[in-house]
Amino acid sequence: FFSADLNVAKADLGFDDNFRAVVTSVRTGWNGRAGSRPMQVWLNATYWNTYAEATGTVDDPDGGRLSFEVDQGPAHPYTYGLGLSYTIRSDFNLALDSGTDLHGGWYVAIVPVFRF
Repeated sequence: FFSADLNVAKADLGFDDNFRAVVTSVRTGWNGRAGSRPMQVWLNATYWNTYAEATGTVDDPDGGRLSFEVDQGPAHPYTYGLGLSYTIRSDFNLALDSGTDLHGGWYVAIVPVFRF
């Protein structure tokens, strides 16, 4: 299988400008069975376009105002991963997704799925 997705988010965190993030990912893998149970295994790549600039002003205790500007974002915006999903019972799946940015950053997601 092959899938691609795009997630766009916007948040008002109280600074002068809203934060905006765009996360794009592609995934390819195998959809089959392990014994009698459905299973999927995949490789994925994600681009985290989450750069933002926080600007604002705060009151200075001496009666003035202090202006600030902070740039933030990932040093390495690409992550690469692998994962699997296994159907334990018809009402319970377990997924594991993990990856790295190849520069010391990493993630692990353990996702139980209950269907009712």
